[in-house]
Amino acid sequence: MKKQIFLILILFSLKSLSQEYKEVNFSELTFEPNADTTFVLTKQNDELLSGKYKMLDGKRKNVFTLVNFEDGIVIGTSEFYEDEILIGTTEFKDGMQNGYAVFKKKSGDIIWKIHNVNGKKHGKCWFMDEGDLYFVYDKKVSKEEYDEYELKNNRE
Repeated sequence: MKKQIFLILILFSLKSLSQEYKEVNFSELTFEPNADTTFVLTKQNDELLSGKYKMLDGKRKNVFTLVNFEDGIVIGTSEFYEDEILIGTTEFKDGMQNGYAVFKKKSGDIIWKIHNVNGKKHGKCWFMDEGDLYFVYDKKVSKEEYDEYELKNNRE
């Protein structure tokens, strides 16, 4: 029984260690965007980032971002914190924003909810100060224009 508990503790500690984030300041990084800035390679000392990072804002000590990188590109969901409170998430696929970016005030009130496809706003988005807005690959359109686009492209 003691051996089993010991093995479980070792496995748990190894798992915990593998989940740790490396800390880095934004000022230590270089960013190489593509032509339309939908995709960005991230480097530190000319080396592509890989692994889990806690990215610190050098100006505001209470703000940080948790990001997963693979060969310099962001993968999965990035999380944004202020005063240890989760205030935003952004979904990434293949290094581009794909899915929702949602940001909130610390009180929990949503500031914006943006849907992205291949790094561009696409679909119904919501902004605290403007309400519902519609986009077709970064171009702001009316709801009717968006619905027409979706019907033409068999996307619904």
